[in-house]
Amino acid sequence: YLGFFIQFDEAPLALLTVVVRILALAAFAYCEEYVFRRKITRDLMKQVRGHKPPTMSTGVITAAIVALIYCGIKSLQFDLGIMQLCTLFLISVALSIQGMIEGDFGRGAGFWAALLIVFQPLLSLPALGGDFSGLVLIKYQGPPVGAAIDSGGDALARLLTGGAGGPLSSLALQMLLALNIARGLFVYKKKHGIPLTKSLG
Repeated sequence: YLGFFIQFDEAPLALLTVVVRILALAAFAYCEEYVFRRKITRDLMKQVRGHKPPTMSTGVITAAIVALIYCGIKSLQFDLGIMQLCTLFLISVALSIQGMIEGDFGRGAGFWAALLIVFQPLLSLPALGGDFSGLVLIKYQGPPVGAAIDSGGDALARLLTGGAGGPLSSLALQMLLALNIARGLFVYKKKHGIPLTKSLG
């Protein structure tokens, strides 16, 4: 289903609700990134690296550990499925690598906030276990009750769009995040000239 949620006579109240939701998601993403990318990542990087010079492998290990902690906390906060947790794992790794490239968490926080804002207040897609009716109403409509399920087409549509689970359940989004992680590792290696692994000599 695709349509506009806000009607003309309800516009002021509905727009105020959308603006408050946007501000709340931006604050949520900033605070979350501050805790995970600024505090936890830096402390873990010191523990993993010790007094040795930084390598890309220590950064990747740290990003993976932080992503596991992040997914564990999200599974306690929200009712999430396996696909959503996989997407959150990839998002966390991508944001950690972005923080390593930039030296700060601000750009990653902006990316995560923009993603959440586009998904929920703008497109009304479910994210992090919650629904919200935003400016444009986009809803996944499965096959009618009692109808024969097209195993091929419907399954492919669910994998690409996330189906009723929203874009965080989307295989297409996961593939884009994996490409973003690969690009981030390439940029990090090129920018800092850090070896892939510790030198044996």
